[in-house]
Amino acid sequence: MEGNGLDGLKEQAPFDVIVVGGSLPVVPETLKAQLAVGGRMIVVVGDLPAMSCKLIKRVSESGFSETNLFETCISRLAKAEAIEPERFVF
Repeated sequence: MEGNGLDGLKEQAPFDVIVVGGSLPVVPETLKAQLAVGGRMIVVVGDLPAMSCKLIKRVSESGFSETNLFETCISRLAKAEAIEPERFVF
């Protein structure tokens, strides 16, 4: 199977665990929505030189908790530019 990792795999959701193998500028709501209640996601979020590895837990149908585990730098996930937030420009 081939697809865009940012979209997840909605047909087989919800998942107990999601591990994102590359960094992202922000956590996509589409991935968070695919977590089962009680499910966990590990994802590296941010921009060089300061990225944070986060543990995201779904605590209820509409609630999530986030814990920053450590700082790191890893390559961007393919097609992550599709979710780049607007940046301030002088």
